[in-house]
Amino acid sequence: MAVVTDMLHTTGLTVGQVSGIIAAAIVIVKFLIPNIFALLLVGSLRERDQTFTTSAVSWSVIGKQLHSSLWPTILQTDSAASSGVMTSVNISKWISLFTTILIAITAIVTPLGLYEQVVADSHTTLQTFHYIADKSFFGAGTQPRNSSVGWSRICGAFDPAACPHSDTNITTFRNATGGYYDVNGNYDTYVPQKTVDLFQSGVGALGDSVSGPFDIQWRSTAWALENVNMTFNNTNAYNLPTYAVGAFRTISSLALNDRLEVIEGLIVDTVNGGVGFRNHTAPPVTAYGSSWKEDILFIEPVSTCVDTNLTLDFTVPTNNGPGTQFGSDYMNLRLVDHGGFVNFDKDHYPEYDRNDTQKNPDFWTRAYKGAFLNNMWSMGFMNVTNLHNPDDPNSPHAFKYLNSTMGKEFPFVYSDGRPTSTFMTITPHKMSSSSYGYYLDFLEQPVAPTNLTYSNTTVSGEPALYPNPANVTSDDWSDVSLLCEGAGGQDFANITNFAAVCSLILAMPRRKDGVDDLMAYPGSDWTIPMYSCISASRAIIKTVTFNFNATDDLSGLSVTHIEPKTYAKEEDKPLWGVEYTESPIADIQPLWGIVSPEAAKGDVNLTTLRANHLWLPGDGGLGSLGATSYQNLPAIDIPVDSIAAAQNNLGSTGTVMIDYSGSTNLAMFRRWQNLSSKAETTGKILDLIATDLLANAVVGTKSLAPSSAGSKSKRDSTGNPIQVPVTQYRNRIKYHMVYAIPAIITLVLLATSLALSCFAIIFRQTGPAKMKRYLNATSAGRIMTERAAATSGSDSLSTSKSSTKEWADTHGRKRIMAGNGRSVPVDSLGYGESGDLLKISADPKDAS
Repeated sequence: MAVVTDMLHTTGLTVGQVSGIIAAAIVIVKFLIPNIFALLLVGSLRERDQTFTTSAVSWSVIGKQLHSSLWPTILQTDSAASSGVMTSVNISKWISLFTTILIAITAIVTPLGLYEQVVADSHTTLQTFHYIADKSFFGAGTQPRNSSVGWSRICGAFDPAACPHSDTNITTFRNATGGYYDVNGNYDTYVPQKTVDLFQSGVGALGDSVSGPFDIQWRSTAWALENVNMTFNNTNAYNLPTYAVGAFRTISSLALNDRLEVIEGLIVDTVNGGVGFRNHTAPPVTAYGSSWKEDILFIEPVSTCVDTNLTLDFTVPTNNGPGTQFGSDYMNLRLVDHGGFVNFDKDHYPEYDRNDTQKNPDFWTRAYKGAFLNNMWSMGFMNVTNLHNPDDPNSPHAFKYLNSTMGKEFPFVYSDGRPTSTFMTITPHKMSSSSYGYYLDFLEQPVAPTNLTYSNTTVSGEPALYPNPANVTSDDWSDVSLLCEGAGGQDFANITNFAAVCSLILAMPRRKDGVDDLMAYPGSDWTIPMYSCISASRAIIKTVTFNFNATDDLSGLSVTHIEPKTYAKEEDKPLWGVEYTESPIADIQPLWGIVSPEAAKGDVNLTTLRANHLWLPGDGGLGSLGATSYQNLPAIDIPVDSIAAAQNNLGSTGTVMIDYSGSTNLAMFRRWQNLSSKAETTGKILDLIATDLLANAVVGTKSLAPSSAGSKSKRDSTGNPIQVPVTQYRNRIKYHMVYAIPAIITLVLLATSLALSCFAIIFRQTGPAKMKRYLNATSAGRIMTERAAATSGSDSLSTSKSSTKEWADTHGRKRIMAGNGRSVPVDSLGYGESGDLLKISADPKDAS
């Protein structure tokens, strides 16, 4: 037989509110029942001529029942009177009434302050962690770790070069036919264990949860083919053995999530940008969860943008069918001066301090330098002003004239309305990036006649749109990026020359009239601000607060807070080490890591820095993110590759299969449009893209639990399990003290009254004997029998000093008739002392 239990659902109510409702109901019942019973008691009195006769002791009990109810107050009977009553009696009456109401309010209000809350224990307990699997796409898309996959490294951009610490031996020689390189044996791609140990040597001192660069692995790896011929300058070829390389495969985009989240091997911060490296483990599952903190190594992309104060404005075609405007998404393209030319600061060339780039990278000045040079070369190209020619001794000083005003437009269309040739992507729904000055490509070239027809007219030849009198070349434009980044491929590979990428970012287009329009309305005018942006990556240790609930997989793990780790003193900060070489960065991407002071003193070419963070070294100009890399050093490659891909591939897909331009994702279009409305927030777009690429590319393998077979094989082992201090959560009953005010007042009254009572008892002003005497004296039955005694003039009916038992056995059994505003002893109506019926009237004088 099935038993069905109906439960009361109290959605939206707290435990305290439910308790208050119950208490209110009880208070109402408490007041109702005595009054209802009193009403029923009166109803049980069978009257004759509005009178009822019963024993005196019954009248005492009836009086107690009736006068202890609210009926005297409701009906304002004698016992509720105020006029003619002693002052002390009146005060006692009103205090009693106030107290009764206060207790009722207290009974209702006090429980309202109760609530349940899951709170943390005041102490931590040591817990052993276990691996938790990621059941999302990222878990499925991460290859199991393979212990046979080693670290590989190849050096040399244009000529073969031996990597530091490798056994590669290269002999170079030259003869009449050219230069040659002889690799004695196979090229050694192996990274020695002593090198790995060196750049991991300082990790242990920072805690069991902190990763080093060799705890970072590609999410996917591949094998380079055996006996691959490596050719440099077509002068020589040599064989490479089979070795591991990184493979980039996109899994899913997190760029728009705007939260702190965990995926297989990583903590991903899409609020500020950055990924933390952690192979995820957690303590045993508990009913209400647990929390703890760990210090985690993060790689953060950091981007800064400066407004060039130039925009590209265009009009959406009114008829954009095939063949119209050559199928273009825009017409009437023009460059607009919003101060980039007219307010150009010709007197102050921007410079930044290169003496200590790690402590003062000065990104804003670098980005401003890019904008400054971009605008300067544009002005010379378009003859807005003159530039000084150092090769011509007769060349005048620069900036002798200025052919621009605020808001002046420089058209990019020919006289017949045809758009100029450009490789830039100009659409109303796409954000893009380009090299500095790319918008001026081909404008100095005259247009040859053609047989194409445009608007039923044969297109004739055209002179160059801008003749470039300053002879600005592609070398000038490429130098802008180099001067912004601060180091190029031929600079030394060391700690000073960190990897940076600079480019011109074309913001998401927006309507010039300010209308918030997601669609490109035909004929509407749109504008694209242009920003000079620089991006770099840094390694930093952060303190992460975790929470683990009752789900025993990665979905139960969450990150509640991330903040940079604080250090009590300078010596506690990590000691960062970077390979020191006198080779170009193009040939050698320096290794970096956290090193111990002892290891740093060894026979190694190493530069150290004790600091909160390290700007990661490398050549940003060589960064790219392809389907496969040429080596297996993700901690060295991916920080550079991700920021380069974020800037260079913003408007295209290529090998990066996620479209970050916003053209295929309306939500991304909207967010990029909002963020790119100002230069100060445009850098966040680049940071989020680079973070997303990092999340898809790499994982952290350091774990707080030992590895085991099965699904847990996607991580590496740290050996024996580690005891971690964990704060457990428990369900507690809590109270809002504001709801205790009525109870506090009641307690004060209780304490005061108890104190006064004790005082009165001590000084014999009150006590049980006196109380009993007055209770008996005011008993309704005794008063009636006393009246009977007074009526008959007999002392034998005196009852005032009798005990309750004595009185009840004697006079209390006398029958009294009451009602109709009077009470008369039945004995007076005809019963003598022998029990005979006596008849008297209400007036004793009429007794017979």
